[in-house]
Amino acid sequence: MNKAPQFTKQGSVSGGKTRPESQDLLELIEGSGAVFVSAGAHGEIEYLSPLFLQLEGKSAAHLPGLTIMDLFPSEEEDAARVLSELRQGLNLTKLTHRIADSGGFGCESIEFTFRPRNNTWGEWSGVQGIGLLNWKEEEKNSIHDGLETRLAEAEKIKDRFLSNISHEIRTPLNGILGMVQLLQNTRLDYEQKEFLSIVAKSGESLLQTLNQLIDLSLDVSGTLKIQEDEIETGKLFGYISSLYAEQAQLKSIKLDFQIKGEIPTVISDEFRIQQTLKQLISNALTFTQQGAILVSARLEKSASKYFYILEVSDSGTGIETDRQPFIESILRKDGTSGTQFNNARGGLGLLTVRMIAEALRAEPGFVSAPGKGSTFWIKIPVKVMEFGSNRTKDDASSILRKISPRVLLADDNAVNLKVASEILSRAGCRVVLATNGKEALDKASREFFHLILMDIQMPVMDGLEACRKIQELNLENPPAIIAMTAFVMNEDKRRFLKAGMDDFIPKPISGDKILSKVRHWTEKSLLKNPLSETLYKKQEMADSQLRQIFDFDSLKSLKKHLGEDTLLASLEEFAAELKELMQIIEESVNHKNQEELQRCFHTLKGNAGTFGLMKMAEIARELENEVKNGNIADALSGKYRLEESANDFLSSYTLLYTDYEWKN
Repeated sequence: MNKAPQFTKQGSVSGGKTRPESQDLLELIEGSGAVFVSAGAHGEIEYLSPLFLQLEGKSAAHLPGLTIMDLFPSEEEDAARVLSELRQGLNLTKLTHRIADSGGFGCESIEFTFRPRNNTWGEWSGVQGIGLLNWKEEEKNSIHDGLETRLAEAEKIKDRFLSNISHEIRTPLNGILGMVQLLQNTRLDYEQKEFLSIVAKSGESLLQTLNQLIDLSLDVSGTLKIQEDEIETGKLFGYISSLYAEQAQLKSIKLDFQIKGEIPTVISDEFRIQQTLKQLISNALTFTQQGAILVSARLEKSASKYFYILEVSDSGTGIETDRQPFIESILRKDGTSGTQFNNARGGLGLLTVRMIAEALRAEPGFVSAPGKGSTFWIKIPVKVMEFGSNRTKDDASSILRKISPRVLLADDNAVNLKVASEILSRAGCRVVLATNGKEALDKASREFFHLILMDIQMPVMDGLEACRKIQELNLENPPAIIAMTAFVMNEDKRRFLKAGMDDFIPKPISGDKILSKVRHWTEKSLLKNPLSETLYKKQEMADSQLRQIFDFDSLKSLKKHLGEDTLLASLEEFAAELKELMQIIEESVNHKNQEELQRCFHTLKGNAGTFGLMKMAEIARELENEVKNGNIADALSGKYRLEESANDFLSSYTLLYTDYEWKN
């Protein structure tokens, strides 16, 4: 026998006969724990994996003169027969090598599969075989235990990776979606509102996609989680249209949306329905070169059940008759192989539709005429809100404005603080800010709060340690502590609750969700510590204080024309402008800038009067006249009255969020 071969980069063999196998292939086989053997036309072994010798407890000195038959001493006749069959053209055959009792390291046998080997002229030149190791039962258990340990470690690494990557994506996404929510509550024209709506919907879609990826990574079965949303078909179609209108226009395809009959608000998973429409419309655009695509919705009632039916019809190429059963098999889950999808019309997209249909317990389907087009549909069982129903979400904002809870907000990210504090303040909450856990602990030890919204990952002291130390204070009226974080894995949630936190809000935060949580825990706090009498007294004091500053008739008139939210937002803008004007007035006084003083007083007179701040407007008017007449000294002495009026406004205008007297 020739010595064990050495492979060169070109895949040739030195010290043995030339073989077509490459070094890479040999390394792959042996690296996977298998044994490779190659023998010549007369059975002489040309190459045998070192692992075989190790298992048998032998060295390379035993190799010279070894043949295939020597590997199977108890089955010499079978080995000779195998060589004969392979020489005659049999493609594959098997033989088992028994490991000696003295060696094997727990391996009891090697099962070889042999195939013929031909030279470059196609002539028989020998055999090649790959051997798979069979382990003793106790060794199998040991291997199994080792694999379980490694799998558990790998699972922990995967979870840490998912948690970190989710956190890194959610943190900036929280800023984007949060600022969009705040922008939507400012003065915008129609086009700006439309643009912002698209940004918000797209951001929410990205967030839901992130959630779905995490769900799927944690659920190897691929089962999709379903939630219940209130779906308005008009808004749904508006969002989908904004995504595909430009693409359709570029292909000169007419993209229409039609609501057949009256459809009230339906209850289902809006994100999954959006996904379904995206897949079907994308397919329709791909296979339609001219003509039109119609997306339609209708509601059917069968007995006491409602079905929401969405259809996407196109005038495209259609599907050949002999291909339609295959498309049907994708939609109906009959075992179609994923490798076949590339040959199907939108196969991978239709697989997504099928998965969503299964999760929604819906029925997908299609009809198609070759050369004329196709219609794909999904029939979804839904709940229905009757027209005029009051099933809409409780208005958490209105409840919170009556209560005006004190909320401590702890987060080291300036954008997160801005977004959350604006949402809470506009809903009537009295918000106190902290930028790390230590600040939150200090403030919680000195002041009363109904609840604390706590980020987890903060400098100086993290949220979990702050939570534990706040609980150690043994406060008479302890606040609820809610984790508000971008760490959203199930293991993270369990960790937060174990540390003593009462609840969890994932980032990016939604205005509705955060207000709903704050309302829930504030009401629980009030049930434990009734403060209704104090709250009523506080409300009466607020009414009296506000009436001394504002003309309520002017406020009510503005509310009628602008709307409550716009009016309150405008007051926020005026408060910021007032601070700037008072600073400019101070600087103009120091520099004796008569022209700038007159301009500031004039601006303040008009703006204050607009918002019913009659006392402030009157003081500004008097000061403007004094400056105009050259009586600078009198104007300077009157400036202090203006500062007092401005401070009264700035310290009390936020009470308008919680005071209802001016709104009636």
